[in-house]
Amino acid sequence: MTKQKDKVYLPVGMGGLIRYGEQEETKLTIKPEHLIYLSVGLGILLVVLRFLLL
Repeated sequence: MTKQKDKVYLPVGMGGLIRYGEQEETKLTIKPEHLIYLSVGLGILLVVLRFLLL
């Protein structure tokens, strides 16, 4: 048997969070790998431009 003191009561409701659906459908999807490649490429481009324009 559990003691009365060991019970945990959770707050009622979701704290203002609203869930509209399990899966969101977007028109543009980007894979995480492509985002990493884009970030690295942009960083390299900025370094190259920095040295060329000095």
